Amino acid sequence: MPASTPIGSAVIPAEAGAELLRFDPPPRKPTGTSGHWLPAGFPDYEKNGRLAQMRDRILAYRVAERHPAVMVGLQVWHSLMLAGKWSVNPADDSPEAVAYAEHIARSLGIRTESLGGKAPPAMLGKPWESRLLELLLSERYGWHWWELVCEDIDGVRYTHMLWRDPASTFQFVTDGLERLVAIRQLPVTGLGGMRTVPMGRVLLMGREQVGTQWDGIGILRGIEPMVGDSNRTANILAVTVERWGCPTPLITADVDVMQTLGITPEQAKADVATWQAWGEQYISGERQSCAPPPWVKVGAYDGDKSARNLPDLIATLDAQDRRILQAFLAQFLMLGSAGSGGSYSLGQVHSDAASTAAENVLQRVAEQLKSYMLRALSWQFGDVDPAKMPALEIDGIRSPLWTERLNELVALINAGVVTPTTDMAAEILKRLQFDAVEPERSPAQRLSGRALPGPVLPTPKTPEPPK
Repeated sequence: MPASTPIGSAVIPAEAGAELLRFDPPPRKPTGTSGHWLPAGFPDYEKNGRLAQMRDRILAYRVAERHPAVMVGLQVWHSLMLAGKWSVNPADDSPEAVAYAEHIARSLGIRTESLGGKAPPAMLGKPWESRLLELLLSERYGWHWWELVCEDIDGVRYTHMLWRDPASTFQFVTDGLERLVAIRQLPVTGLGGMRTVPMGRVLLMGREQVGTQWDGIGILRGIEPMVGDSNRTANILAVTVERWGCPTPLITADVDVMQTLGITPEQAKADVATWQAWGEQYISGERQSCAPPPWVKVGAYDGDKSARNLPDLIATLDAQDRRILQAFLAQFLMLGSAGSGGSYSLGQVHSDAASTAAENVLQRVAEQLKSYMLRALSWQFGDVDPAKMPALEIDGIRSPLWTERLNELVALINAGVVTPTTDMAAEILKRLQFDAVEPERSPAQRLSGRALPGPVLPTPKTPEPPK
């Protein structure tokens, strides 16, 4: 910048501007900053002081996970995620690519065609469904990390993913190029024994990790404050029900009647104690009726109609729980059931949106697992050609959408826009999760309706006679 340029000026001479537009020589170090204080190693993107510390944030999230609406939302969310069918597909038919795919399949317990299309037992001891739920914690909390450790089993080197509690994250260590190079971990107790784990042996996964925001933004970040609101409303509702759900007995004595009947003050005091005990027994459910004498009147105190607030409190609590379910895209649970008309139709639309979001989340998980796959293959086979890397694929989440669009496919075939083929039929059967084999037929045979034999289902085994 020329010395004659005033500080803060947004206009500089043309010659100076041309110099700034040069892209040579290649830059070797950054001039700007990320806008955040990286040397501290503590993410400062979180502006809520109660959640600023990573440990406090994770602990708050875990408390929120015990809320009934959050538990329902997580159950629906996990059900959508587990509905997908995972497979490891080799990059090509070469022996090298097939060996890579089989190694990842055996490591994680995911099916691959070369192993008979079935999921092999996970060599690392954890079924894929359990492993997937663990990987999805990064979506809930914003970030999660695993330490990679190798183990030789029967002459094959497998790579373990050892879970590390994100609440134990103390610092993110970066270098001069703003790359994350290590994670400093808090000890289990006390302050001694801090561990520095290099990123070369760490799998870090996250959601919305922008720039140097390594801790990301998890789904529970927007839910945790709403859980506090819902808990406060539920507490007020419980107090209201306890106080005014059962009317408080209001017992009064007519002094004039008592004097007329000649009741002494001592007798009146004893009667007051007797009726007070009856009122307490009525509230506890021990008494349901009474026969008061002429000088006693029994009524009820409703707290200036405070019980009338119950419907408003219940509606508020329902609205708060709906907002929590919306964060999981599971609000369709509160929109009616089959046969209830428009509410059910709207719920179906929301359900399809949730399925689409689930598919996107699983694709992000598969993308982030590439880092693990590359190192697991390198530690077993040596240098790995990136072109031979296997691919993780997910099917089955959106099968209902396929079913709804089959009529559109039939219309396109009848209009001559699409020509049916054996590969197309096999793909449809696969998407609909039918375990069937599509026989070879020409497009003309398909269009003419001559079926030859249709899709062949596996022949059931004949049961053996009882011994």
